[in-house]
Amino acid sequence: MSRETSVGTGKPYGLERVCRVLEFPRSTVYAQQARESANGVALHP
Repeated sequence: MSRETSVGTGKPYGLERVCRVLEFPRSTVYAQQARESANGVALHP
């Protein structure tokens, strides 16, 4: 949703606004992005 553009201004909404409206912490979004981009080896017990 943060990549969607506003019809009125033609600008993207941005992560800060989307998280504020949805009452979702940005830190969680950044942590998830970091986990997805990490090139680690999964450990199996």
